[in-house]
Amino acid sequence: MRSILAALVLLALACDPRTPPKEPPLPAKPAQPQVEARLQRDLEMLALEAGIEPPDPPAPPGSLRDEIEAFVSLDACASRLATVDPLLGDALDAVGYEGLVRDACRLIEALSARDPKKCAPILASPLRHRCEADVATLVGDSNLCPPSGAGRDPLCLARARRDPRLCEALAPLDRPRCKAIVVGDVSACAGDAHCERRVQRWAPLFEPPRATEPFTTQLVVDVEDGDAMRAFDLDALSAQGAVVRKTKGHYEISLGAKPASSVIAAEARPAAGFFTFKLPLAPEMPVELPFDPASARFELLLPGVGLLTNAGAQAKGVFRVTAFAPEPAAELSFEIEARVVDGERVLPLRAKVRTFVRDVVER
Repeated sequence: MRSILAALVLLALACDPRTPPKEPPLPAKPAQPQVEARLQRDLEMLALEAGIEPPDPPAPPGSLRDEIEAFVSLDACASRLATVDPLLGDALDAVGYEGLVRDACRLIEALSARDPKKCAPILASPLRHRCEADVATLVGDSNLCPPSGAGRDPLCLARARRDPRLCEALAPLDRPRCKAIVVGDVSACAGDAHCERRVQRWAPLFEPPRATEPFTTQLVVDVEDGDAMRAFDLDALSAQGAVVRKTKGHYEISLGAKPASSVIAAEARPAAGFFTFKLPLAPEMPVELPFDPASARFELLLPGVGLLTNAGAQAKGVFRVTAFAPEPAAELSFEIEARVVDGERVLPLRAKVRTFVRDVVER
């Protein structure tokens, strides 16, 4: 009898109209392209509210190969381009660069002749730099790349050698664009319109890079700071590769760039540093260098430690080069065991570096 009553109660509850309805299903998540479009619109609105005007759209890519093949003379090219847009002519008059059209044609002239010397008369240094780099890329000769810093332009080296690994020498924000241009992959531009234009413009002339294994690189630093042993990995620095300059009587090897300041050492992220040293023209490995700044010098800006250097009377130690050849892509390895200086402090340090030769320059 009790089971019958329980069944009747359950039936009554099931039929009770006051039973709450089921929750409606959640709306479908918007597709990734919709999310990206919405974010782009939001960013554009924020930029407008901040008074930041959107950048000019890139010019159409065209076909660089067709322009090279159609080139007849500098005068004919300049005459054709000079009649494109009167408003652009007004702007060129205003900035005082009346020769820009002819200088732009010099780039096509240099590519047509495969001769970087044709770039020399270009007045604007960025355009002249681009002209020289484009010629080096077209002929596949990295020795024609224009100088930049300690060596030659890293983007030009990567393009001329068809080697995306060399893009690691660029600033982090510039690496994706470099790799996209070297590989010829528009999708790798990540929406960068100027990158896409450059890839498309070179597409008819594009030579795909050969398959390569990543360089084996490593940079590990151990510092004894008080009672604690602290370890730092500077692999991003070793991945940039070293520049070798051949001078009279020796090689000068440099890796990295001098840190800007020691003031931010306690909060610096990531660690930074540079190494520079000299080797004889026919070194036999391993080579132990005098531990003085005239022969081997380094600075390391390490978070929470400071700016460590071997410049100073209290700095003592060993700087040993274990692998080197003055050829692009050759292994370069060295190690340091020393007491280094950070202001008034002297700290024990060990460093082990394996990188590669990015560029060889004769001076």
